[in-house]
Amino acid sequence: MESREDGNVLKPAVARVMRLSIGFLALISCFILAESCADGAPICNLDNADKFKIPERWAARPVGARDFYIESPLEIQNQEVRVGNETRLFGEVPCWKQGVLRVSYGAMRDPDGTYYKEVLSQRDNPIIIYGRPKTMDTNALMRIKRDFGKRFLGVYALEWYSHPFLGNRGVEGVKTVCEEYKIPLVRNRDEAFHLFELHFKNTWGGLQAAGIPVYAGQATFMNHWECRMGVSITGEEIGGNERCTPMQLAFSRGASRQYDVPWVVYIASWGGGVVGDAETRYLFVRPDERRLNSTRSGGTYDVGPYSGTSWSLMKRMLYASYMAGTGVARKEGDKNAFFANFDADTVDSIPPCTLALQDRKTYLSPLGRIYERFYDTVTAGHERGIPYAPIALVFDKNHGCILEYSQIHTISCVPYGPGEWQTRAIINTVFPWEERRKETKSFESNTLVTGPFGDIFDVLTSDAGGEVLSSYRCLALVGNVRMNEGLEDRIKEHVKGGGVVFMAVAQMTPALWEAAGLEDGRADLQAKVWRVEGEDKRVEEDQSCTYRKAGLKGAEALIRTENGDPLVTIKREGKGAIVVGLAGWMTIDGPKPNRMLKVYSEVMGRIADELSPVKVSGNVEKLYNRNGKGWVVTLINNDGIYKYPGKKEVLKPEEAVEVSLEPRFAHGAVREWVTGAEMKELKLTVPPGDVRIVEIEEK
Repeated sequence: MESREDGNVLKPAVARVMRLSIGFLALISCFILAESCADGAPICNLDNADKFKIPERWAARPVGARDFYIESPLEIQNQEVRVGNETRLFGEVPCWKQGVLRVSYGAMRDPDGTYYKEVLSQRDNPIIIYGRPKTMDTNALMRIKRDFGKRFLGVYALEWYSHPFLGNRGVEGVKTVCEEYKIPLVRNRDEAFHLFELHFKNTWGGLQAAGIPVYAGQATFMNHWECRMGVSITGEEIGGNERCTPMQLAFSRGASRQYDVPWVVYIASWGGGVVGDAETRYLFVRPDERRLNSTRSGGTYDVGPYSGTSWSLMKRMLYASYMAGTGVARKEGDKNAFFANFDADTVDSIPPCTLALQDRKTYLSPLGRIYERFYDTVTAGHERGIPYAPIALVFDKNHGCILEYSQIHTISCVPYGPGEWQTRAIINTVFPWEERRKETKSFESNTLVTGPFGDIFDVLTSDAGGEVLSSYRCLALVGNVRMNEGLEDRIKEHVKGGGVVFMAVAQMTPALWEAAGLEDGRADLQAKVWRVEGEDKRVEEDQSCTYRKAGLKGAEALIRTENGDPLVTIKREGKGAIVVGLAGWMTIDGPKPNRMLKVYSEVMGRIADELSPVKVSGNVEKLYNRNGKGWVVTLINNDGIYKYPGKKEVLKPEEAVEVSLEPRFAHGAVREWVTGAEMKELKLTVPPGDVRIVEIEEK
């Protein structure tokens, strides 16, 4: 048979040689391709359809007929406010007209009273009752539940779990509480949970027994503990004086998904006072006014438009909480925060003497107008979709972490051990906050922070069931996660189902050593430099780290020390994998190991990048949501606006961030929600201390 090439006739022998040569070259090409693929093989070995899918379990748990509400007190609904030349009732502004009404227990206990009749007969808003749980009559609450039906969301008392229990009044404070409950002094996290349980039942047990829904609420990471106690709503207090807001949201949303309850946020106004502490209040004639108030304990604090938390931070927290999936946003001190005696549009152009002499009017404050604009431009006409958080940080069920109140003790003043230090270090690595206040000299800087991997984390606890764990692509173990109650088996099942588990060698059991394809070399060695397998990448840690020598029994090395020992390994099982860091807890050495080693960030960064549906270039906080059209990417610039006690925010225009977006899917139209702009290219500028929300349609 003859072969033809470009019309020329080749003799059979020559043709055979050419065919063999072509085949050999093709074979060589396949080997080269296979080698390059092996070098860059993904950790999360799933196609995009699986990696970026939204499990049913992640669907929102709304508190009412709508998926989002802004909460406000009933007594301010009839306040008149001026906008330009118009006057209208606060309660007629859609932002609050369609919101949750907060009513005091005292006002609602009388069924013949004005408040009761007004909210029952004239409105259809959901309501929440606040007050001191121990003083509430269950019969009165049962009547409210009967009359209001699903509109009655429940009762709440913020910070019900007070400071002596938390341990920030020292061991003596905890000792007093333990004596009150007739138990020995708390010595460990399990005993701390027992104390928590006793106090919860003492506070809320009577109401729960009567079938009254409960929202407890506090500024700690105790969401899962409250959910185990049966709360109907979970959530956290966030604000200018809290620590690491993205992690607070991750705890709330993770608990919501683990326990099937809604979650809410309470945005505080405190922090950064000229004298003592401070609270943001706008009911002044000029924005630069300030006055001192007395505390119950005899101290003083200042209040004013420039006191407390900045409008920029409160705005960013509102947007971040909403896009993170909260069902309700409540502003602390809303009776003072949403009203002002000056018009923000004109106040800077009017002489102070004129302002002081003119008739006093009530306007929507600058913050009130931020809420109104947010509601009108973002929530109306747009579908926020379902927040995408493919990485679950798995804490022990009795972790006791109370970062807001202590960074050296867990709840009830239990001192940190190595696992608790790793907990703090992981939090400080995925959302670096600890040095921010020192770096910027701005008291707000350690709250809403920009993490290097994006806000793609939920927090689960070790008692989460297999169906909960399997809804996440990656499980990353945090701190002293005990493998009792079947967690070890659930981890193995997660890997068999195509999931990834990332842990430190200090967290492993003998069975997990085997599952990870490793043999314990029973020797601790030192290393400072490591390199990534298959890449020309060499990294030096800030200090030497201690790692465990291990033999590969089915695992591969992802990262090796400079002398060739495995430092991070991966054992693949189908599309799943177990990834192990062999450097102890993977924290820096020393008496205060509050940061993870660079090698931890290398692995977490690689996982996060693989699981991000849109690659974002630019130093901004980023959140992802999946809606009916495609993907929504929220971009928050946490730099460029700095708050100092008693002063107006300092704006630094040069800290605007240029952002480019790279979708990992075929896309169509792109639009930005905040400005309403249609985007011709996937680039935009996020101004200092501001937010942009980009919707990318998927083809």
